[in-house]
Amino acid sequence: MDLLTSGHSIDPRQLDDVEYRGISLGLPAIVEKLTWKKFKKVFHRDPATGVLRGWNVRMEQNG
Repeated sequence: MDLLTSGHSIDPRQLDDVEYRGISLGLPAIVEKLTWKKFKKVFHRDPATGVLRGWNVRMEQNG
């Protein structure tokens, strides 16, 4: 908990055109079968509007 409370905000510009790989942990087995366990979070700033958007992209579920 100390790690969370001692954290700090980041500049949202640091997320421009960045991808992070993720794994869903702690989900019940039935939920894992219905959803994605492996994914990547993609962030992109729209050059026309300047709006930063983020979404999850399904990755190959090979493990």
